[in-house]
Amino acid sequence: MPEEEWEDGDSGDGDDLRRRRARGRYAEGYCLANDLEQSTGRVFQAIARIVEASPLLRETAQIMQSKIAFPSAGATITALASDYAGAAGSNPTIVVFDELWGYMSERAHRLWDEMVPVPTRAVSVRLTITYAGFEGESDLLEALYKRGLQGEEVAPSLYRQPGLLMLWSHEPVAPWPPFWA
Repeated sequence: MPEEEWEDGDSGDGDDLRRRRARGRYAEGYCLANDLEQSTGRVFQAIARIVEASPLLRETAQIMQSKIAFPSAGATITALASDYAGAAGSNPTIVVFDELWGYMSERAHRLWDEMVPVPTRAVSVRLTITYAGFEGESDLLEALYKRGLQGEEVAPSLYRQPGLLMLWSHEPVAPWPPFWA
């Protein structure tokens, strides 16, 4: 947000201003996939298109090959290779894992563990987008699936428990027909 929009709240003691700044400034978003090409070519590219299509975001963003910067907020969205050592030390607001079925190696597990939501942010989440893959391939995805099924089913195919909300559907959930397939 532009600096002039960061006005003090009604409390009069500055606490509201500090809370809003803690939530909104210096956000770090990360797009992760099985390799950098997948990371930049799918999720990140979709985000860049949304930013380009939005008059408000387009005016404040700088879109680069694998990073989108919002200088007025000090925020970034970055596409990363599947490299846990390179991801170390991040302070994510959101991490998007694409195609978790392909995370089969020890390095992939370490990346998952490295990009855990952090307790120092008011909002810090992981979003996983994947299809199921095959049983026995990604023990990381299978463990996440089994953990999700142990939660309370709050709607068809939607499970919740502390620290996890999982939608696992065996049916198409998109509202459009698959005419593009």
